[in-house]
Parts: sequence; C-alpha cells; structure tokens
Amino acid sequence: MSKKGQISTTDLFVAIFVFLILLTTILVTWNVYSNRLNEGILYENLLLNAFYITDTLVKTQGQPDNWTLDDVGAIGLAFNDRNLSKNKVEQFVSMDYNYSKEMFNVERYDFYFQIEDPNGANLIDPYGVIGVGENIVRISRLVIYDGGPAYVRFTLWE
Repeated sequence: MSKKGQISTTDLFVAIFVFLILLTTILVTWNVYSNRLNEGILYENLLLNAFYITDTLVKTQGQPDNWTLDDVGAIGLAFNDRNLSKNKVEQFVSMDYNYSKEMFNVERYDFYFQIEDPNGANLIDPYGVIGVGENIVRISRLVIYDGGPAYVRFTLWE
C-alpha cells in the first residue's frame, strides 16, 4: 500500500471527526437557545395575561354593569377606572376559584388576588392559590377601595 492512500484515509477520519464536533456544538447551541426562547415566550404570555386580567378587574365594571354571581358575563370590580366596588370585590372573592379561572380564560395557570392598604395589611381575605414555581408574574395596581388608597396585588403562574 502506498503512503499516499494512507494519508487520504487519515485526512478523511480527521475531517469526519471535526465535522462531528462542529455538528454537536451546533445542535447543543440550538437546543440551549430554543429552551431560552420557549421560556421567554411562556413568561411573556403570563405577563400579557396578568396585565389583561388586572386591567379588566380594576378598570371595568364587568358584564353586566351590576353583575352578580348568577349572571356574570365578564368580571370587573370597578365603579369607574381604578375605583373598586366593595360589593363586586366581595362577590368576586366568594366565586368558585375554577369558575373565575374559566372566566379569565387562564385554566392552565393559577392565580392569587389580594387587596392591601398602603402599609401592607390585607383589606380582604386573599383569594386563590399562593404562587410557587419558576414562572411567576406579579402585578400591583394602585386603586381606591372603600374610600381610601389600596393596592391590588395579582400573581399569575404556571
């Protein structure tokens, strides 16, 4: 056998080895960035849902305007923009948790709702399930509740 043929075979194996290393590096990098993208999409989806729900709760009256547990079409807690109705808040927190998730169209997520005074004391019994997990979004909104300033705290997670 000539030495020229042996060098070509060695070159082929070196080229295949380098190709496999590059292919593995590309696939691992692709997988890492794909996972990061999916996590970002999940977080953005949670954030959009949380903003939509808190906007609906603190800025709208709901459907119909004077809804009750028997005829609620859309949940809204406001008399007007960021001025909450104590009666609607009480009705909301007495609502079945799973039914409220259906109303918000967030069945695959869990949420926690509370209203606090500026010092951090709860003005109502918190509603929902306390958030634990990796993907958690917390939204706070300044509102008027029972004649004074308060914070609506809404947590949504998967």
